[in-house]
Amino acid sequence: MKSRHSLLIGTAFGALLPLLTVNAAEVDYSNTTTTTLGHALHLAADGDDLAAVATLLMADKKGSAEPESDASRFYIAETLRSRGVMDEASRYYLAVANDAGAKQHLRDVAWLTYAKIRHEQGDHAGALVALQNIKKGLSDTQKGDFAMIKAHALLAAGKPQEAVDAVPGNLKHGSQWALYQRYNLGGLLLGEQNNKFGAAILHTLSEIDSRKNPELAALKDQANLALGYSLLKISKASKARSYLQQVRINNLLSNMALLGMGWSYAIEQNHEKALVYWLELEGRPLKSTYQYEASLAIPYAFGQARAFNQSINYYKTALNRFEGDAAAMNAAKNALGSTGLAALINGNSSDEFAWINGWQPAASTPETVFLPLFMDSPNFQQALKSYRTLLALNNYVASIKGEIVAYETRSNSTAPELHQQHQQLTDNVDRAIQAQLATLQQLAIDILTSYQNQLGQYLQQARFGMAQIIEQATQNRGGKQ
Repeated sequence: MKSRHSLLIGTAFGALLPLLTVNAAEVDYSNTTTTTLGHALHLAADGDDLAAVATLLMADKKGSAEPESDASRFYIAETLRSRGVMDEASRYYLAVANDAGAKQHLRDVAWLTYAKIRHEQGDHAGALVALQNIKKGLSDTQKGDFAMIKAHALLAAGKPQEAVDAVPGNLKHGSQWALYQRYNLGGLLLGEQNNKFGAAILHTLSEIDSRKNPELAALKDQANLALGYSLLKISKASKARSYLQQVRINNLLSNMALLGMGWSYAIEQNHEKALVYWLELEGRPLKSTYQYEASLAIPYAFGQARAFNQSINYYKTALNRFEGDAAAMNAAKNALGSTGLAALINGNSSDEFAWINGWQPAASTPETVFLPLFMDSPNFQQALKSYRTLLALNNYVASIKGEIVAYETRSNSTAPELHQQHQQLTDNVDRAIQAQLATLQQLAIDILTSYQNQLGQYLQQARFGMAQIIEQATQNRGGKQ
């Protein structure tokens, strides 16, 4: 049992990916008087944030001396950051932060946000240097962000107790970004350092009111899973269930909760109760690594309950599933190498992942069957977000052509240089899209290859387990004679 529990806790902190989020803008633009910034904000209010930032970028390139150019640069930085263009966003944050003529509050917020980027990119020392440049008082929310950056830097420097001491005790004024960083810190303390204060930090997140905020609800689910699996590791089954049963049942994280609930009862030798959760998980239509685990756990539980025939039958079912999926993954990898992946993920949506919620497996295409396995990967999720951002950029670039034509009509002239620049931009974006799609395809193929290797190990375990059950069943029949 211990080796499997160790595997589970490793799965918990591997699959509960580090969480990233971007704060809402921390600068009030409502009193803007500058024409260029005002026009950009109007475009953004109409939902065209790409046109907004393009307007400001062009003004900045021209060396605009408008009185609110520092606010314009900050807006550019915020938009680039929200789109994942971190290096360029950092450049603009630093331009504002180092501008002696900019308002001190804006400079401080620029330093703080630049520190967030350094933190998210693993440069904790650089993040601390940025924090040291903040001069004036911050808001309560910004103080929470400041504290979490500092706490992570202290942990990275090998000072776990100081890191714990730096965590704010009050969640009331904390930003959503700070809550995500609190989760990450608690997970690191609990998972890598076996530090009890990590559990305390995660426990505060398990009690947050998330009824009106889907993102916080997901964060709460993650915290409950991490706590539940950490307790399974030390065989505190009942306490583990108190966290696992709080995970919402209508999302992909519930697969992990169902697996953990089953093991909590198996620890207590209540194999009949464990089967209730594992059979529910095994019967779900979407592929999941936890479903594969359940396929092994079910015959194990039947064997422990001395239901030998059922155990053997479920081992046979598991063998067929592992062999069948390993073979199907070869077909899926071939499809992913052509146009299958692009057709699957090219749907436009303002929310990068909203489309996955209503997605159903389509048996006609092998790659779609394994999509949930791809979505289990943090690297794939981040690459997919970048790809869909490029698709949105491509739509905007395409719309520029109409603006060029409208300009030619108004001026009663032709602008061949604008058409040439537009074509170059179109080609550049298209190359970026194709390169990112190739990255996604390779990631998906690598993920399937990894699962095939894992299924090979599961096949060996299933064969060994079935042989043991057959031997036990034979001995049981012999004893009755």
